[in-house]
Formats: sequence, C-alpha cells, structure tokens
Amino acid sequence: RGTCFLVYDALELLGARNEVVKGAVAGGVEAVVVTPLQVVKVRMQSKAFLTKYQNPYQCTMLTLKEEGPRAFASGLQATILRNCVWTAGYFSLMAQLTFLPISVSGFVAGAASAALNAPFDVIKSVQQEAVHKQSVFKTAAAILAHGGPLGLYKGVLPKILRMGVGGSVSITMLKYA
Repeated sequence: RGTCFLVYDALELLGARNEVVKGAVAGGVEAVVVTPLQVVKVRMQSKAFLTKYQNPYQCTMLTLKEEGPRAFASGLQATILRNCVWTAGYFSLMAQLTFLPISVSGFVAGAASAALNAPFDVIKSVQQEAVHKQSVFKTAAAILAHGGPLGLYKGVLPKILRMGVGGSVSITMLKYA
C-alpha cells in the first residue's frame, strides 16, 4: 500500500481534490508496480504450478525463460481495475467517515472497498494462474458460466476481513507514525 499512499499524497500536493480521482489514479499506479509480484505470488500458491516452483526466485526465472517478460503483466488490466476500485472507494469513504475514530473508519473503508473490488480480484487471480490468457471480459464470462455470480466473490469474506484490518492498520500507522 505504500505506493498507493505516496501517489495519493503527491496528487494532493499537486492540487487534486476529488477523492475518487486521486484514489483511482493511485490504485492504477500501484497496480503497475505490484502486478509482477502478484504473478509470482499467485503461481506459487496455484495448484497448477504446485510442484513446478520451489521458491519465488525460481518461479521468476522459469517464468521469464519459458514465457518472457510479458508474463509478468498477466492480469494487469484486472489488477488496475481491482486497485482503482479499492483505492477510490477507500479514500472516498475515509473522507466521509471522519466522525469515527481513524482505526474504525480505516477498517470500514477497507472492508467495504474489498467487497466492491472482489470480482476484479477473482478475475486477476484466474488470469494470472491460467496457461491460456483471455481478456478481462472473457475471463469474467468463464467465471460466471462456471460458478454463477457468486463465482466472482469466491473467498470474499477472508478478503474483506484482511483488507479491513489492513485499511485500519495502514491509516492508523500513517497518521500516528
């Protein structure tokens, strides 16, 4: 989240005032930075690659050798959508929840934003795990065909809790550090 907060603050210094715009831009920049790391993480956790990689370094080197550098942009569009939705929602809600203690508003904003961006997170993970790459829309259609609308919310409860806690801790540490 460091990149996100850094870009958000820079936009504010440049005079941007709209929370949704600042959040979305910050999320888009963050997505470009984290997508290669997300590709490695998803592959290391994937059943499809479970026996192929022993560690992140090997995963990175084999992916680069076998698929080339473009493989590390796998799921970039979905990651941009996911991050833009989360950060736009998070910062917009934080601006509205000023009547709550900062740690509570951070939790609420993080959890609510995670619920909003969950479909894009599922799409991103499916794209990064897939051998045959598809567009965001084709991936979403495949998920819907296989799991229905709830397929786009697979694993949403742990994600909501994790992002709620993360949103709370991040903003609290930023404010009091």
